[in-house]
Amino acid sequence: PGQQVAANGVPVVDIVAPNARGISHNRYSNFNVGPNGLILNNSAQISKTELGGYVAGNDNLQRSGAASLILNEVTSASSRLQGYTEIAGAKAQLVIANPNGISCDGCGFLNTARVTLTTGTPNLGSDGALNGFSITGGALSIGSNGL
Repeated sequence: PGQQVAANGVPVVDIVAPNARGISHNRYSNFNVGPNGLILNNSAQISKTELGGYVAGNDNLQRSGAASLILNEVTSASSRLQGYTEIAGAKAQLVIANPNGISCDGCGFLNTARVTLTTGTPNLGSDGALNGFSITGGALSIGSNGL
């Protein structure tokens, strides 16, 4: 995925183009959300967000259009979610999958129909569908600032 920054400093991730099943599979070595939040850009056009005001369009989506499911797969350190994650543009389901663990302490989600936090590794079928997760460990914790 690409990155930009909103005018007020909130980080913006330009998600990768979705596959034929509408899944944008984004891979990260580290994925954290600070107190100021994070915007996942699911629009090829300029869009207005709650967290960052107007953000530029995501060039990765010019041909494909928006994703219906944004899969964020993390491959190394555990994730700390300390602020809101907002999907810019079209509403989509959001999955954050980190087998090393996820800590939510003041996290929240905007413009998404469904959120899945898992310590599993995603299983994608040959047709590109998300068929589930392989879970072998990891911890999902909710801190004192809640979800």
